[in-house]
Amino acid sequence: MVDSRFFASLTMNWVFQEVRRGMNPLLSGALVSLMVGGGWLGITVQNLSTQMASELGLQGPEGALVVMVQQGGPASHAGIIQGDVIVELNGQRVKNTDHLRALLGKSSPGSLMRLKVLREGEQLHLSVRLGERPREAA
Repeated sequence: MVDSRFFASLTMNWVFQEVRRGMNPLLSGALVSLMVGGGWLGITVQNLSTQMASELGLQGPEGALVVMVQQGGPASHAGIIQGDVIVELNGQRVKNTDHLRALLGKSSPGSLMRLKVLREGEQLHLSVRLGERPREAA
């Protein structure tokens, strides 16, 4: 089992590498805050690199790595935490952050989403009801 501090360290190392290369990961689109359609999940995700996937014990860089969960948001209430990798949404494999956004794009507040996430080498099945994006988050 992988210590959850590993995920935070892995994410921060990636951010520092991006900054060192002269990139701002928050502005470059590498991190994606998910507010889709009218539904709001309350997470920020990033794509997995091949190296990150390998370090997480995954076969390839598929899925979306959760790097931030807004406290009190729908994802937080559902039990999603930083370091989770979202690999399925409503039974469909999640390829990357853009694919996750597309899968969620037709959803509206109140929609119930079934997620399969990887956490410290274990698969978890979670349900989350999408909310409305808070005005201050817009």
